Amino acid sequence: AGGVSNYVHIEEEKMIMKTSGFSIITIDIHGLRGGHSGTSIGLERANAIKLMGRLLQLLDCEELHIVSIDGKGKGNVILRGAAAVICVPGSEASNMLKKISMIEKMFKDEYQYSDNIDITTRIEKAQNELEAYTKACKNKIINTIMLLPQGITHMSFSMPGFVESSVNLGSLECIDGRISLLSSIRSSVETRKKELINIIRTIANVNGLKCEFFNDYPQWAYKQESKLRELCISKYEELFGKRAVASSVHAGLECGYFDHKINKADMISFGPDIKSAHTTQESVSRESIKNIWILLVCILENIQRGISGSDSV
Repeated sequence: AGGVSNYVHIEEEKMIMKTSGFSIITIDIHGLRGGHSGTSIGLERANAIKLMGRLLQLLDCEELHIVSIDGKGKGNVILRGAAAVICVPGSEASNMLKKISMIEKMFKDEYQYSDNIDITTRIEKAQNELEAYTKACKNKIINTIMLLPQGITHMSFSMPGFVESSVNLGSLECIDGRISLLSSIRSSVETRKKELINIIRTIANVNGLKCEFFNDYPQWAYKQESKLRELCISKYEELFGKRAVASSVHAGLECGYFDHKINKADMISFGPDIKSAHTTQESVSRESIKNIWILLVCILENIQRGISGSDSV
């Protein structure tokens, strides 16, 4: 897939609140599985930022004020946790905690087959005054989180079961007076990528927000004929006694740049077995690293023989 990164920026608008009789509730969403925003996007993993947006919207209290919100992460990772601090009238505090508990149960039911979700809370009395986001800014934060796309947007029909296009809302961070939401857009179809860019730009424009797009990289399309791919598959079977499988993945790769710069380039990509990529459980098979090295040397030897005329590639 090709892709592009995107920031949507919300300018912070804050006020000083007199908080006598108010309570502070800290909300922490954690324990999610996370994963690679490309290869794991079809596993229906929960996104901590999207959950936090839904939670704040569902609390539905006119006197709820957001003191802070944070979901720092990376565009290419499905976010595993987010936190927010809210301020509510003391008379509403107990009701808020009950609602949060009910929302947690709802989230657990929705993702019972695909993810783990835990929500913890801490409550304390507010001091005499504190700084919080204005009501207008609070609504912008919640509305933007709710509107920004997350997950698969299109499946491929040329390759059944393959994700064609997706968006991952990977980070929410407050820096230099603005709240920045980072997304990673991926698609194996260039026009679909442009469509997603326009959707996000429209969301930003309608809500009076700034947005920027950067790190645009091209897709690497599957080619029906590849002598190099056939050589790799053949040598893999000779070396390891089983047939290699050529497949596509919904992830970005440097090969896309070479494919667009070098006319009729014949390329393959292969590597060791990696599990749980872009998570704290990421691991790699040492045996497969050794096998990949053996395969690489074998392929290069055959290419060299082909160049020297002693063999055909």
